[in-house]
Amino acid sequence: MKELSHKLIFIQLLFGLGLIQAAYTQEPVQLTVEAPKIVTSGEVFRLSYSINAKAESFNGPKIEGFLFNGPMLSSNMSTQIINGQVNQSVSYTYNYTLQATREGVFTIPAASAMVKNKSYSCNPVKIEVLKAGAANSQQGEGQAGTANNGLSADDLFVKVEVDRSSVYKGEQIFATIRVYTRVNLARFGEIKMPDFAGFWNQEIPTPAQVSLERVNYQGKQYNAGVLRRSVLVPQQTGKIPIDPFEIECMINLPRKNQRSPFGDVFGDSFFGSYETLTKKISSPRVEINVKPFPPNQPAGFTGAVGKFSIQAGLDKHEVSTNEAVTLKVVVKGSGNIKLLELPPFHFPADLEIYDPKITDNIDSGTNGITGSKTFEYVIVPRHAGNFDIPAWTFAYFDPSAGAYREFTSEAMQLRVTKGANDSEATIISTPGKEDIRIIGQDIRFIKTGRSALRKISHPFFGSTGFWFSYLAIFLLFILLASYLQNKFKNQGDVEGMRFRKAIAVSRKQLAAARHHLAANQSDLFLEALLRSLWGYIGNKFNLNLSELNRDSITDSLGSKGVEQETITGLIETIDSAEYLRYAPPIGDADFQALLHKAEEFIVLIEKSYRR
Repeated sequence: MKELSHKLIFIQLLFGLGLIQAAYTQEPVQLTVEAPKIVTSGEVFRLSYSINAKAESFNGPKIEGFLFNGPMLSSNMSTQIINGQVNQSVSYTYNYTLQATREGVFTIPAASAMVKNKSYSCNPVKIEVLKAGAANSQQGEGQAGTANNGLSADDLFVKVEVDRSSVYKGEQIFATIRVYTRVNLARFGEIKMPDFAGFWNQEIPTPAQVSLERVNYQGKQYNAGVLRRSVLVPQQTGKIPIDPFEIECMINLPRKNQRSPFGDVFGDSFFGSYETLTKKISSPRVEINVKPFPPNQPAGFTGAVGKFSIQAGLDKHEVSTNEAVTLKVVVKGSGNIKLLELPPFHFPADLEIYDPKITDNIDSGTNGITGSKTFEYVIVPRHAGNFDIPAWTFAYFDPSAGAYREFTSEAMQLRVTKGANDSEATIISTPGKEDIRIIGQDIRFIKTGRSALRKISHPFFGSTGFWFSYLAIFLLFILLASYLQNKFKNQGDVEGMRFRKAIAVSRKQLAAARHHLAANQSDLFLEALLRSLWGYIGNKFNLNLSELNRDSITDSLGSKGVEQETITGLIETIDSAEYLRYAPPIGDADFQALLHKAEEFIVLIEKSYRR
């Protein structure tokens, strides 16, 4: 037993050590190189090789065209523990100190290192050496100019750089706003962006802190940094100008007219006196030539430009009446996908189609505008049968090939069976039966014995009261006859009966909807709410259920002088209720708001009739 216990402890220790070993995440071995791209003749700079593992040996490059010293080895190790996961990183750096001796473009070959008997190498490095005299003269000009608080136009400027100056309408253009400087930039002030009139503009995220790097521009050395990047999509043809970009720059310039006793020893950059100069600069105007689309545009072309792939299909091919089915179209690719529109589908007339739900998943980066755009059409068949959705063609223009591309979907079939609760019963109300009582006196029984009779001096027959009573009975007879005539007439007038009973029936169904909402029966609530709205409109305008649609609502209400705002609100309320029947659940507050809107629009329509 004791031996078994020792074995279990040993196994647990091994398992724990295995977990600890697995917790350490090891990155793949990489050898990288870092060096400036541009230097001046005589300048001293550093060439560094870094590897994230201990190397058994390091084979440095063969350096020609430079004076150099090295390599000097340094190391750095860091450990992080996040949620029990141990991340350990190690870096070994081999540093060379180089000095450029002559002008030209030089390539330093790749270096290599051996780690666990495996060789790793990095890329070669290309370094451009510029003439030192040009740089020094420019610095002299800049320093001399500071005495007069002035700068040369070549010392600091900004440009709007585009990757192409001639494109098709709808084709992407990359616009980069870059600042070039040969002076000490302290910070930036007010910025005025161009409005990019005639273009659709999508800004590409750039770091808030502008990073400057050495570049060779027209044979001179500058520090350059990107201020903004944008993707522009021209929306019209012809020559479209890009207005100047304006920026305020704060520059630190040394004062040469005030000498420091430490300046000769430590240099003006340490103890020297500085002044800050504010300078506003603007970019030159840029013009883009936008070409129109080639002729013979396909029928399915709606202005999409780029490279796309398309998928289209139904989520179900067999449904019951009043059961929703979704037609989903997904467009993926790069181009003006944000502005993309689909050509219309040709749906059968017996299918009720809702406006598509559009979802964008779009990214703007160095590759331009890429991603996907999804269109979801909700289809509700109202009648049973087999329906064919014909083939549909989507066309786009490929600017790289200068040609149109077409995608044609397959024809889709939808089989609709009659649902269990499908009925087209219209509301026909029959008036309730009423008892009509005629008040009078029955025949009295013959009394035996003496009766208390007395003589009436003024007989009722022929008197004024007699004639008034006779006239009253005659008028009552006429009123009763008129009432009965109207009653029998109304029983045959179904249209009029539906019109008069519309508001009462609607209120009864709204009360039922309110009851279902209080009981958290969302499906029954929406069913009762839609029955109330559709029933009210059908009864008010004598429309059968098969005739009820958004067009008939608009025409019927508009012909009666109902305001367009009320018509639109009523249709949107119906659409919302229809959509929520097939959408994910929402809160009670949203259902309450929907019920309130339905009641409000019914009241507004009734008021329109009273006017």
